[in-house]
Formats: sequence, C-alpha cells, structure tokens
Amino acid sequence: MAKIAVIGAGIGGLTAALLLSRAGHTVTLLERDPSEPPPDAADAFAAWRRTGVAQFFHPHSFLGRARNLLLARLPDVHAQLLARGCREIDFSAKRPAASPEPEPEPMSDAELMKTLACRRATLEWVLRRTVEREGRVRVLRGIGVEGLTMSPAAPPRVTGVRTDGHGTFETDLVVDAGGRASRLARWLAAGAGVAIPEDASPCETIYYSRHYALRPGMARPEGPWLLGPSAELGFIRFAVDEGDSDTFALTICACPSDPRLRALRHEAVWAAVAQTFPGFAPWLERAAPLTTVLPMGSLGNAHRPLVVDGRPLAIGVLSIGDALCHSNPQHAWGASLTMHHACAVVDALAAHPADPRAQSLAYHAAIGDDAARRFRSSAAEDQARRRWNEGAPIDPRNPDHDARLFVRHVIHPVALADPVLFQAVVRRINLVDPPDVLETDRALHARALAIYARLYPGGPTWTLDRAEVLAVMAQAGANRTGGAPP
Repeated sequence: MAKIAVIGAGIGGLTAALLLSRAGHTVTLLERDPSEPPPDAADAFAAWRRTGVAQFFHPHSFLGRARNLLLARLPDVHAQLLARGCREIDFSAKRPAASPEPEPEPMSDAELMKTLACRRATLEWVLRRTVEREGRVRVLRGIGVEGLTMSPAAPPRVTGVRTDGHGTFETDLVVDAGGRASRLARWLAAGAGVAIPEDASPCETIYYSRHYALRPGMARPEGPWLLGPSAELGFIRFAVDEGDSDTFALTICACPSDPRLRALRHEAVWAAVAQTFPGFAPWLERAAPLTTVLPMGSLGNAHRPLVVDGRPLAIGVLSIGDALCHSNPQHAWGASLTMHHACAVVDALAAHPADPRAQSLAYHAAIGDDAARRFRSSAAEDQARRRWNEGAPIDPRNPDHDARLFVRHVIHPVALADPVLFQAVVRRINLVDPPDVLETDRALHARALAIYARLYPGGPTWTLDRAEVLAVMAQAGANRTGGAPP
C-alpha cells in the first residue's frame, strides 16, 4: 500500500483521503486552515470559519455525477447528508409530456436524474467528521506546504512534501487538492524546472449571493424550473440555489466590466435589484435572511494539465478539482468534478499500484479530455459575454453568433417544453455529457429555435435593460445614503 499526502482538506481532498484510506493506503491530510469544524453539522454554516476557502459560504450545486458517486463510493456519507437535512431533487418529475415524434429513451435514476440540495459547509462537515471518526487518516491542521522533494529522473518523480515548520513527509503519491490557489506549478518549477502549461482567462462574472431560510411552516415554491428560477440578461443574471435544511441562496451575477454594478454589494441595492426579478418574489416572501450580501470576484478560468502530448511532466503527483481545472462558478461544475477526480485517483492507484507513470496516464485518460473541454467551453462563453457586454453585435438567440450563449438564452428556457431538449439539458447539467455536445448539435439548435418561436413570439416575457437596472440601483443607493452615491 502507498504512502500518500493529500494537500487541502476541501471537498476534493477529503473525498480522496477517505476513499484512499478505505482502500488501505496510509494517508496524511495537510490543511493550512487551523480551524476545527463545530461539534454539530447544524452549526457548520454559521460557525465554521474556513478563511482559506473564499467560496465556502457561497452557494454550491452537487450535481448528478456527485450524487451518484456518493451512492456508489460513499453510501454512508450520502445517508448522513440526508439525515442532516439535505434533499434530493428529482428532475424526472419535471419531464415534459411525450411529443408526436420519436423520443430518446428516458434516462434512469442511475443515469444521473437527481441532484443533491446541500450547502458546502454541510457536505464538508460530514466528510471531515467521517474522516476523523474512522481514524485512518492523519489530519494535520494549520500546516502550510512549502514545496516538494523530487528525484532527478525524467520525468522527475515527486518523493515528498516539505512543510512550514513540520518537516518533510515522504510519499509515494501527492494529491494536490489545493484549489484555485494551488502552488503546484511553482513547486515543480522550483524543484525540477518543470513548466506546467496554463491556459487562463477571466470570468465575466462577479457574484453577489445571500442565503435565506424558509420560515416555519413555509413550503419551498414550485415552478417551471429544474434547479430553481433563473433569468439571463447578459450583463446580469439571477438564480436560486437550494441548500439543506430548508435553506436556499439568491444570487445576482453581474459583469465586472461595468463598475456601476458593483454597488450590488450593498444590501439595500442588492434587495432592490432582486425584487425586480419576479422569480425571486415567492422565495423572498417565505424566508428570512441568514447572511448579508456575500460578494465574490476576481474569478478566472484555468487549466493546468500534468500530462501533455501523452507524456507526464512529473510523476508521483496528481492534481484534482480546481487545482487542475476551474471554470466560471455559474456552471456549478466544480464541486461535482473534484469528487469525480478524487475517485479517478483511487482507480488509477488500484489499477497501477507500483507504477507512478502508469498512474498518471490512467488518471489523465479518465479525466483529462473532460477537464480540457470544460475549460474551453467556460472560457469561450466568458469571452463571448464580454464582447457582447462591450457592445459587439451578438444576438444570443442566434447559434451562429455564439452557440454557448444560445444554450443559455434559448435551449435552457425551452427545455421543459420538449422531452428531447429536456433530456439533452439534464445530461449537460448533471455532467453526463461534456458541455460542447449541446453547443455543437445543430439539430437540437433548430428544434430549440422552433419551440422558442412558438413559446416567445415577441421575445422573452420578462427582461430589463441595463439602464433600467442602473436606475433601480441609483434610487436604492440614494435612499440608503440620503442622496449620496452608493
């Protein structure tokens, strides 16, 4: 069995550590954040100070791939989540009636028709407590990693982890679950002159989220949506994300290139804009806020592969989740993909227990193409959105202008009206298919356009232009400050 160091005790690191330890490996989990989870899961969201995880309190989606991986690999964790207020959302209940023409065979539950409504804090708490209770993983909190030790082979092999004041841990494998701020590229460059190629581009999004809890006796609203009501206006986006224990988050995403929209960080301005979206009203009427407005900016898309042209750049190290590839959070891919990557690490080690080069290649074969395609899709959509926000003549309802914007503005809004589009969208949301499958299917594009023209002959039934939103913000800002700009 292998000696493994996992860097980072987020969702991916905890999943990898738990699965690897249950497979019999000796696992040390290194976490720079010194905070300890509270005794009860009910307090995790309010009381756990995860200062090293910028997105800890922001809404997360645990899509079909994550839900099914839990059922298949960690059924006890899945059961604990349900016992602590998490809820499964079944998309099959929203499947539209049959159409006269032939349809695809409906996806079964095993093909990812369900997602998990859960806050990140709850999932991370359950994973951490499971790891600690079993006692198979050595969990070291407040430990910073300074670098890696390596043998001068070709490719270089990582042999250990150097820590800040706690010595060096010898390893057979290092799993980098350090997230977006991973320093693996720096460590490999310093230790062996290895240059990890990085493709990167900014996200056209700043998040402004606020969490709520349903008041006692209030039921969550029902309506024509899959994961919650949403609206896409290009320069701004509205969305609801459900959590555990009758909680949910309302999020307004704004383009960062317009500094006037940054006033959304103020509670009164955010509330005024939120109330313009009719889809939010039933939720706001039934709930009480749990947080203030939580901004999150400086977001980017990035891809940092460790295998290039079929050759590992280094062996004895694998990166998972955001350390490997991260995308615009509006896609909600990150949490589910990091769990998928963690499972792929376990599988690669099981298939090649004594061959680190084969481990790298097997892991890359399992996740490499998918990660690259998700990066390209997210980066291209952000670039198109930026051009559109800057005045480029892009019609998001024309797939020839930009297929990615077309997916959001046409295919998603009509998916509940057609079983073929419904299944294609569910497969995309729940990570059954890569995103570019829907972006390149011309037959589905034509089908969606025909349905959109029938449902919305005059265009969207609700929309606001930028001037209207800015006017609402200006009035709310003036009310908040007694006439001064927000």
